[in-house]
Amino acid sequence: MSQRTPARLRRRTFLRHTGVIGTAAVLTGALAACGGPASSGSATGAGGDTHSIEAGISYALSTGFDPMTASGATPVAANSHVFEGLADLDPATLVARPALATALPKQIDATTYRATLRAGATFHDGSPVTSEDVVYSFERILDPKNASLMAQFLPFLDTVKAVDASTVEFKLKYAFDLFPSRVTVAKIVPKKLVEADPKGFDAKPVGSGPYRLVSATKEDKIVFEAYDKYNGRNKAKVKNMTWRLMSDPAARVSALESGRVQAIEDVPYIDAKRLSAKATVDSVQSFGQLFMMFNTQQKPFDDKRVRQALHYALNTPKIIETAMMGNGSAAEGYLQTTHPDFHKASTVYSYDPAKAKKLLAEAGVKNLSIELLTTDTGWVKDIAPLIKESLDAVGVNTTLNIGQSAAQYGKVD
Repeated sequence: MSQRTPARLRRRTFLRHTGVIGTAAVLTGALAACGGPASSGSATGAGGDTHSIEAGISYALSTGFDPMTASGATPVAANSHVFEGLADLDPATLVARPALATALPKQIDATTYRATLRAGATFHDGSPVTSEDVVYSFERILDPKNASLMAQFLPFLDTVKAVDASTVEFKLKYAFDLFPSRVTVAKIVPKKLVEADPKGFDAKPVGSGPYRLVSATKEDKIVFEAYDKYNGRNKAKVKNMTWRLMSDPAARVSALESGRVQAIEDVPYIDAKRLSAKATVDSVQSFGQLFMMFNTQQKPFDDKRVRQALHYALNTPKIIETAMMGNGSAAEGYLQTTHPDFHKASTVYSYDPAKAKKLLAEAGVKNLSIELLTTDTGWVKDIAPLIKESLDAVGVNTTLNIGQSAAQYGKVD
């Protein structure tokens, strides 16, 4: 693998000799399609009209929606429509742009920034977005008791205070030039509603974004409706939006071809050429990376040579050409090469089985057997057998355990 992603693992017996593969890779690329026969009353339309769109989504609804703790691909994607940060990232270029703030946070001195809220911004219950809500949103992320996933992205943040009803001031522990874009990880929530019913908020969130969430049913669908009082720059383009949760690739393709949905993501590579005759199929470089995750507190993965060996063992060129039919590229850093902040990693793992065997020998590891947990997401499931083949080839006896994302990630913490 070209990269590793750090993660906290619960110390369970099954992880003693277990590697985990998830969907965030050495291989990056994404396919999406839209088109097919239009179903009754469905079309893409301009903001404010009465049209709707239905889309087939490949990931399950695996966690709640509270942006402080949401980690599943689907709820995080949904939150990008329901919530706003002071700034957000453009979904195509990933460049920071103002959202709830009138402009990107302004630097006052080396460790002080201020942001002014958009006038007239309201949450979906009609209540105004205030600086108190902003302070609360950041403080609950920073509070260790809340175990927020977002806290690790804000280690430089010291204090947040309300200067007035629409101005917020940030004090940093040290100078951090990326602060204006890093605040995008914190979505602003209504303090009053969250404190009154945290569990209810997690199930049915209320934000200030262009869409409000109407309902969410696991293994079925998520329904959104345009928020008519939204006054930001990223207005809803259709009145109603429904995401059909379809983890089965064949089901998504069938739904598109029959007109049940007007768009799908994660187009199976084998179907892309055929679908392009009937629909628009886009292939883009993405941050859809496949990573290998280890419990580094358990032997033999406490030895970095073992972790390195498993990365060198991967026949990445074959994986890309065979399982992905050429629709991917070997990662050279944490971000994809098209990202404005891309930096090539100091060590890029290439396919080198001889080096993999040498590293294992140097670490004194023989007859290693592992259970490899992977998700059942279409492209990941296609890749998994080739990963097993690569690891087996360097003497690592590998057993695949492929399952639904929520179940697999439930086994790691």
